[in-house]
This record gives sequence, C-alpha cells and structure tokens, in this order.
Amino acid sequence: MYYDILPETLKTLRDRFGWSQQKLAEEAGIHRKTIISKENGEGKERTRDFVALKIAESLGVEVGDLGKSIPEEAFRLDIDVCCHLRRVLEQGDNFHSIKVLEYITYHLAEALDIAQLDLGPDWNVKALERPRPTLPTVPAGPIEISHGEIDEDTLLQLLVAWHSTFGEYLVDPNRMLSDPRCSIIHEIIKRLPVMERGKINRFWFKAYLRRVSGRVVNGHQILMSSTFDCEMWRLIKSDEL
Repeated sequence: MYYDILPETLKTLRDRFGWSQQKLAEEAGIHRKTIISKENGEGKERTRDFVALKIAESLGVEVGDLGKSIPEEAFRLDIDVCCHLRRVLEQGDNFHSIKVLEYITYHLAEALDIAQLDLGPDWNVKALERPRPTLPTVPAGPIEISHGEIDEDTLLQLLVAWHSTFGEYLVDPNRMLSDPRCSIIHEIIKRLPVMERGKINRFWFKAYLRRVSGRVVNGHQILMSSTFDCEMWRLIKSDEL
C-alpha cells in the first residue's frame, strides 16, 4: 500500500513540533534523506505504507492527513497543544505538564458543557469554576544531556548488565524498558543522574543513549543502528577497545 505526502503539510507539521528534519527522521526511525526528499517534493512516486505510517505516528496525525492540503489555521490549536504536551513530557517537566493538562481540561469541560454531556458528578462545573488557564510557553529544542549527567560508574554497570542480558544483539530500548525480564537493567537506569526521583523516563533514557553513543567504558561501547522500524542499539565488548 502507498500513501501521498504533501511537502507543505509535512513541513508545517514538523515545524509545529520545533523539530529539525534529522529529529523527525530519528523519531520515525527512517533516514533523514527520506524526509528531505518528501519535503522537497522530489519524485512523483507515492510513499510506502510503513514509511508513511511511521512519519504520521511520530507527528501524531492520521496517515491520510499527510496527503491533505490543510490550511495552517485549521489545525493550529490542537497541534500546538499536542506539541506542548509532548515536549514537556519528553523533558520530564512536571510543572508545565500540569499547566498544559489544566488548559486541556478547561476547554474539554467547556465543550462538554456546550454539548450537555457529563463525565461525572459536578466534574465539568468544578473545572469551569477555576480561573481560565493560559497555554504556557515551553522552550523548544531537543533534550540535551550534559557531561556531568553521565556518571561513568553507573554507565559501566548498565553496559555490563546490558551485555549480560543481550550480548551483542540489536536491542530496541522501548521493548527493553517494558520487558519485566530486564528488571536488573531497569533498576540501574533508575539510578542514572538524568532520571527524576528514581523514575524511568524513556525519552530521557534514549537521549542519554545518544549522548554516550561511541563512548568506551572499560572495554564496552554502545552504538546506535537505526532501522526503518525503530531506533536500535548494539553493545560491543572487546579488550581492544
């Protein structure tokens, strides 16, 4: 199956997230040249389904929307809200996450009141009694991990446990974080300086992996290997490293 992708729609959606072409490619697990080609309208061929689906999923839209010429103002508000919420969640910013959710809750309550719907006893009334919230401004930009947040002792523990569990096979971080058999690795990840109050944030963990990619620690080295399906990682262990 194939899908159409309009260059102007793809670029507008990407800009709403404040993402570069490289960032969108990483989120979708595809090559940056694919994004460049689609935004430049190079070639008339339609896009393979698995590529279009990955792009749409990353941008939070239906795959068919990528082929629609939608006026920017038609999807400005919902895309803005989704971008804000996704950005603050990726950054582990609890304060702004609550503010964005308050904004969404207020307007949801307002819409339910107009439609004469109710989610529970006095739910919408209580929400509408609050002062009208404003959508907070959240700084754009990718997650950055500083050198001081590396902690090589914990990193080495992570790499040793990783190698003990997976050897040198390719690993999908998302699946690893949801696999109960990796409980030892999970506990080590919770101790990484970038994790807030010992809780695992998968976006920060993936940013951490990108920061330490290529670094050699006691004969261990972790490297990224992107595929069409997802971002995969391989651990190499050698006395020569």
